[in-house]
Amino acid sequence: MPANFANEAGYWEPLEAVEINDRILSSLGSDWWDPTLRVGKALSEESPARRAQRRAFVDEITRFFEGWSSDGTIVVKDPRIAAVADCWFDAVKHLGGTIKIIVPVRSPTAVAASLAERDALPLELSSGMWLKYNVQASMKAKAFSHVFVNYDDLMSDWRHQVFRISSQLRIDLNTSRAQEIDAFLRQDLQHHVSDDRPVEVFGGDWLGALYSALRACQDMSSPGDSSPDDVIRETYNALLDGRLNIKPAVRQWEQMKPIQQSWLGLFGQRAAGFGRLLKKSMAQR
Repeated sequence: MPANFANEAGYWEPLEAVEINDRILSSLGSDWWDPTLRVGKALSEESPARRAQRRAFVDEITRFFEGWSSDGTIVVKDPRIAAVADCWFDAVKHLGGTIKIIVPVRSPTAVAASLAERDALPLELSSGMWLKYNVQASMKAKAFSHVFVNYDDLMSDWRHQVFRISSQLRIDLNTSRAQEIDAFLRQDLQHHVSDDRPVEVFGGDWLGALYSALRACQDMSSPGDSSPDDVIRETYNALLDGRLNIKPAVRQWEQMKPIQQSWLGLFGQRAAGFGRLLKKSMAQR
């Protein structure tokens, strides 16, 4: 995905992968801003129609991988992939590849500030999205070789984080272009830095507890009396059974959907001013 006003250096997601994921989400009644677990539930259904649909998703992802000329490591970065990960896993397995996962961890407070500026997202919706994508990525990663990397730690000492990734995933990461990496990772482009306790918009301590657990996954330590895996699993189960009530986020998502769909229909993921348009549209409602 190319650079825009919110990220001058670009997003690094392969645009084709983003478009595949958007098509999958759309066909299942979802999109990038959906804070619910509906996609995972739909993909786990065993009806003949759903199995055929899933096979079609896997076939499209397989063609994406087959289009790469490299015989080495292929990196696919896209937050959406956490919601449709099983389709990507099936495609990699079909091609005989090996799955290794890097789970990026960023403060929910910093994420909320970033999404408020870029996409004009209300706090409840950005918090619901943060919970959903982080808990799904963490749950899926546990089945494979994986490593958790805190975004702030990467920005402050990328060499150490690359060493951690290389060691834990057993992949050779070339750092011969270190000067270029130093120049690229500019602190002035990290617009939102916060490690404050998040605002618990859904009650309880869901956001803070999950963020602590994710940090502990990187630090190989436990937050309080619970193991990180226990906290991640409990958060996931609470989203499933409704104990973690994200209805305010769902209402905001449903209110925004018509505006999002019309804007993306016109300009696609290359849109640079979505947040600004959304603020204006919602103010007129």
